[in-house]
Amino acid sequence: MKWEEIVRIAKDDIGKSRDEVGCPGDYAWCAAWVSSVLNRAGVGEGVESKSCTKMQLYMSQNVLWYEPIGFPEPGDILFFDWDHNKEEELPLDHVGIVLAFDENTLQITYANGNGSSPHYVTKQFINLEASDSEGKKLVAYWMRYIGDLNERPAEDDQKEPEKEPEKEPEEKPVAKEVVLKVRQLRKGMSGGDVKSLQRLLFADGYSVGQCGDDGDFGPDTEKAVMKYQRDHELDPDGIAGINTLTALWNCKSLLRKSKKEEKH
Repeated sequence: MKWEEIVRIAKDDIGKSRDEVGCPGDYAWCAAWVSSVLNRAGVGEGVESKSCTKMQLYMSQNVLWYEPIGFPEPGDILFFDWDHNKEEELPLDHVGIVLAFDENTLQITYANGNGSSPHYVTKQFINLEASDSEGKKLVAYWMRYIGDLNERPAEDDQKEPEKEPEKEPEEKPVAKEVVLKVRQLRKGMSGGDVKSLQRLLFADGYSVGQCGDDGDFGPDTEKAVMKYQRDHELDPDGIAGINTLTALWNCKSLLRKSKKEEKH
């Protein structure tokens, strides 16, 4: 699987200089290093960038990548927003690659270029709920490669049937399921998974208020969840638990295209 290759290359790069990993120069090179890892793993086409913001945007518009609901996993691309300045042309501030995640402590272990060292690839740690002095989360997004899921059915179709031609197939193809780990979302919470929830609600025609997909679960988002739950015969408690999230997001939804793609 490609995520394993991404993690392997990222771990091998730890301790190497920016020149050794193909990022020479004096520019901020966190996104360039992630691009280098993805290219070496064979999944960098279409998402290479020296800008964190542009990389996340390219990934959101590429059907081989998606923004998961739930917890980050090894191989995910982790984006940070230190200052939360939405007026900046390129608001995201840093990017790294998830090496491990502890669901009990919510600690993310990640590798990054231009992180704790301006010259070397380093391994660092951050809590998923880490926030600034105003309570705004420092981890803004994580994007996941799902090209392996897209490619697998095509490979299966090319396989020759093992049974003799004259015999009828005894078994029908079994649909493959994707299991996503999610947390229960409710009023007062914030983060990338709340932002994803807001986008899914909006895509299904439910307004989450004037602030849009700001990643904060406020009263407007709660009202949207309750209205969705009533419309779909779910318990209208305003909490996005497993039943509500499953209704909003299924396997087919992984390949949803962005609105920009649909307009072209």
